[in-house]
Amino acid sequence: EKITWDVLTTECQRLLHDIHDNMYNEALAAKEEHTKQCTTFSEFIGHLNKGNNCLVPFCGGADCEKNVKKRSKEETAASVGDEEGFGLSGAAKSLCVPLDQPSDLGENKTPCFAECGADGISWCLYGRSY
Repeated sequence: EKITWDVLTTECQRLLHDIHDNMYNEALAAKEEHTKQCTTFSEFIGHLNKGNNCLVPFCGGADCEKNVKKRSKEETAASVGDEEGFGLSGAAKSLCVPLDQPSDLGENKTPCFAECGADGISWCLYGRSY
């Protein structure tokens, strides 16, 4: 389509906004597709090893987080062979506690996904560094 000089600025702004909106919507869809909600460590490892981030009930304990890093690295190394080509070797780590929580863990007394014996206090997003 041809653009005349008198509307060049307006059309460039519109085009840049369209490009931005399309890029944002694609990134949001990819993030949502690769964020899995789970409540057990075995589900967590399964989703993590498929390249997903996991939204899990977490107690917030520093020792528990260290244990998750250690266990995720060990269990991934034991279960994922080189033939799969993923090259997964990094440990999982907490990424953030989302402001938008899927549910209130306090009401349900949901146990921490890391099986530490404590109740989860919030949903936490975990992922792997590559």
